[in-house]
Amino acid sequence: MKTAALLLCILLGMSSGSPAYCAKKAPFSGNWISKQYTNGREFILKLQQSGSDLIGWEGRLPANTESLNPDLKGTIKGKVADVDVSHRRGYQAHVKLSLRGNRLVWQLLDSDARSNRYFPLASTLNRKDEDIAHDSAPIAAKTGDQLLFDLLEHTSNLESDKTAEGETASAGYSAYKALLAQNLKADNPNLQALLKSGNAAARVYAAFLLWDIEQEAGKTAFQSLTNDAASLNYKSGKEIVPTTVAIIAQAFLKTGAYLDFPSKKY
Repeated sequence: MKTAALLLCILLGMSSGSPAYCAKKAPFSGNWISKQYTNGREFILKLQQSGSDLIGWEGRLPANTESLNPDLKGTIKGKVADVDVSHRRGYQAHVKLSLRGNRLVWQLLDSDARSNRYFPLASTLNRKDEDIAHDSAPIAAKTGDQLLFDLLEHTSNLESDKTAEGETASAGYSAYKALLAQNLKADNPNLQALLKSGNAAARVYAAFLLWDIEQEAGKTAFQSLTNDAASLNYKSGKEIVPTTVAIIAQAFLKTGAYLDFPSKKY
């Protein structure tokens, strides 16, 4: 009976309704969540333990989780797991996970610069007994600023207000324009998270948003990006220019502009 229950735990990954026996034999298994925001979102881990082996995923997941390769793989010794992260979005890291009662402590041990902006250095997560909503569910329900930040987070290019014939403005640039009209504050947590943890294009859009809000805040934002070697494309009409975050930041700090991207003049 216990063997069957343990197999059920592993197969279900501690989904809602799994036996209490699971938590005893696979204490790392389950959904873990922290109110600490990374990349503008709650920090979420979904873990599955099988003996001393641990796999898992970070963030809200699409409905077909089974088709995704794990973001995390590690080995458990007692109440500590040594984990390597190879994230589906390209982030790499080495972390330690420690069980402390019904809490899970995340400690980032090593990562590259890009991943360091995405993951928290440290975080304490609480077990969440019920399933965490799939990625499509919360986005559909979001309105206002948060949805706009989500759209910016997933944009891949920095784009100007010029479009090629027959095209309309991209979702990312449209979200940027909409946020310009929101009278945001420079210390807006979603905006600061986007600057720190968003992808390359999102970080640049965040710097331009801060520049529009407050000149000094914008300068500080662009200065924080001057050594950021992440690559992206700048698109203006039919023209596509390969560039990097650092090139854009350095050019803007030097001239107050980047090519023909529309920005506020002080």
